[in-house]
Amino acid sequence: MKSVIRTGKTVDEAVSQALEVLNTTKEKAKIEILEEPKSGLFGFIGSKDAVVRVSIPEEKSEVSEIIEEVFSNGTKEKAKEISEPVAEKVQEVEEKTEEFHQEKIEKVASESDEEIAVNLLNDILSGMDIKADLDVVKTESGIEIEIKNADDRDIGIIIGRRGETLDAIQYLVNLAQNKSVEEYTRVVIDINSYRKKREESLIRLAQKTAERAKRYKRNMRLEPMNPYERRIIHSALQKVNGVSTMSEGEEPYRRVIIKFNRK
Repeated sequence: MKSVIRTGKTVDEAVSQALEVLNTTKEKAKIEILEEPKSGLFGFIGSKDAVVRVSIPEEKSEVSEIIEEVFSNGTKEKAKEISEPVAEKVQEVEEKTEEFHQEKIEKVASESDEEIAVNLLNDILSGMDIKADLDVVKTESGIEIEIKNADDRDIGIIIGRRGETLDAIQYLVNLAQNKSVEEYTRVVIDINSYRKKREESLIRLAQKTAERAKRYKRNMRLEPMNPYERRIIHSALQKVNGVSTMSEGEEPYRRVIIKFNRK
């Protein structure tokens, strides 16, 4: 039996979540209510979510179903003569398949965090028909990968408009890196120190725009930026007297407003 345990504000909500995970329907599943939901005092103090266990039987392989059907026929002895060699062959194939799966599992398990990220990044660059070297450094905060020795044209392609392509590559690597692990590992991907240069440029922009806001005594709106770049602006002006910052708008057009603080 394959089963999952899920919680929800109601039993139906918890069951729906479990059915979605198992990719099945109520009719095909066995549902056990482990804990009924409780509203608690005033509707929230001491309240408890519903807890359910939803199970489904493991699907039999097509070969197993055929063999079972053969054995269930009236001519059991004759069927046994025919099916025994087949069953032996099936057993042999299953054993080899299990060995292969185990090798794959051990290989993935033996890969370090750096190898997982590097292998995926190499695949992405290969898919973009880009040749480059990768310099990998493991830090306390995660993994830093510097893309080096790429052609000038390829550097522009990897970075993209305002770093959008580089951010997309980094997002994909982080997504795959942390898909099946308990502890999150942040992967930062850079090329020719683009992020460091961009950060320095944004800090200068923030300081210059803050001075303009104070000189003209009005708010200043910056161009739309991604969350990473907006954080740099907010951080750069956090302790600057006379101005404050806020973000407005919806992604991908969200921007930072540098506000003049009137006394």
